[in-house]
Amino acid sequence: MPTPQSQPNPLVVSVGVQCNVGKERSENQDRITRAATTFGDLFVVADGVGGHQGGAEAAQAVVDGFARYLNAFGSLPLQEALQNAIRAISSDLQQRSVTNPALRGMGSTVVLCVVRGAHATYAHAGDSRAYLVRDSKLTQLTRDHSVMERMVSQGILTPAQAKDHPDASVLTRAIGQSADVTLDIADIALQANDAMLLCSDGLWGYAKHEEMEAIATSPNLSATAVADALLNLALEGGGGDNISIQFLRFQAGKSVNSARYWLGMPRKKAVPVIALAAVLGAGSAGLYVSNHTLAKPNPDFSGSQPENPGQPGDSKPAEHKEKTPVPAASQKPATTPGKTGEAKPPVEVVVIEGEKKSVAKWADKLNGLQGVTPTRRTGSDACLDLQGDTDIFYHSEKAADEARQISAKVGIPAEEIVPASAEDLKKCGGGEMLAMPAATPSELERLKNKAKGNFDKARAGIESSIDAAAKKAGEEVKKGKDKIHP
Repeated sequence: MPTPQSQPNPLVVSVGVQCNVGKERSENQDRITRAATTFGDLFVVADGVGGHQGGAEAAQAVVDGFARYLNAFGSLPLQEALQNAIRAISSDLQQRSVTNPALRGMGSTVVLCVVRGAHATYAHAGDSRAYLVRDSKLTQLTRDHSVMERMVSQGILTPAQAKDHPDASVLTRAIGQSADVTLDIADIALQANDAMLLCSDGLWGYAKHEEMEAIATSPNLSATAVADALLNLALEGGGGDNISIQFLRFQAGKSVNSARYWLGMPRKKAVPVIALAAVLGAGSAGLYVSNHTLAKPNPDFSGSQPENPGQPGDSKPAEHKEKTPVPAASQKPATTPGKTGEAKPPVEVVVIEGEKKSVAKWADKLNGLQGVTPTRRTGSDACLDLQGDTDIFYHSEKAADEARQISAKVGIPAEEIVPASAEDLKKCGGGEMLAMPAATPSELERLKNKAKGNFDKARAGIESSIDAAAKKAGEEVKKGKDKIHP
């Protein structure tokens, strides 16, 4: 829940959230969260780096870790607590990478902000970004930790040239890359009508800045509508990566019930068509496809200092899949804080979008549920194969108790609460709980045709096996007769 405001004229924050697998990926390796900490409201976006399993696990460890460690380090100054948290999380990821070959090379970018009253502290590592919306302008606050950014800052390449460079997607800093990785941290005094945008490169890499600005500064869109429109913009631009968005709008006002603003203002029934059409129809030229890789470790600097720029003659950064993880014995593990006073991270429920963006009829009720973070994903065909003729709340065995509690709060019928295998959950990009919409008539027809095709294929296989067995039996009988009657 939001941290109580202590300022005479507190700012009320409304939040729009989107976390989408995109058009080309089979798994969502982005993670987002919001959590209450002793320092204020924490908002985090993490973009996983590594193999399918490693990237998703790393991003989840990052969002969970910051929510947990900031409370554990609550007696320290915020910037010190953030640096201790990232070192603890990075050390944990390195140890997991060493002990489990499937997780080798795991890592994650992160961008976060901690909001208390009219003050925000933001931090990042990697190329997930923070932007400020003020006076009808969208301004990038963070500087990417990437080879592309380094070459541009040195004047070696122009931004346009850097987008097509073979090392454009190589990161120079990420959580899990080294035991002593640090965050770049800065503070900002917020004003009424300001907004902050936290996002992964799946948004800014597939959308023009001016189009993002037109949406983010629109006075006619709620925070939720802004997040939805930005997602559509990235998808229209190609959607070649996972897309994560947290849009925070700050308005003057008295303290309000936190549930009303848990995940932003209620979705408006109608979004101004003209504003969205003008933005989404503006085109999608100059796209940057980013599949993260890690450069060899470089010296990092804390605070807002720039990185030590490499020289043109430096060795070419190595991709993460070729990178040898640092042995656990050579690491200096960060002290793991005790569990006293830790806040439980919000529970994620993945809301799957079906045909024409349909969602479960009770999905919107999750937005006002304290302790729950709904994230939306567009269902792939493999994911939508799990649809039925009713809405379904799928859950893993581990999340069975939480699923029952959530279902009771939002009024999900018992027959719509269904356990799912890890394999089925993975089809929808992972997660412990999925809100699956009922299939539309056209989707039911697709499922029916697919089932019939599978049945026909299985029947043909059985018939083929029977024919082969009969043929073999006939040959054996003939051999027996030949022996008896040579």
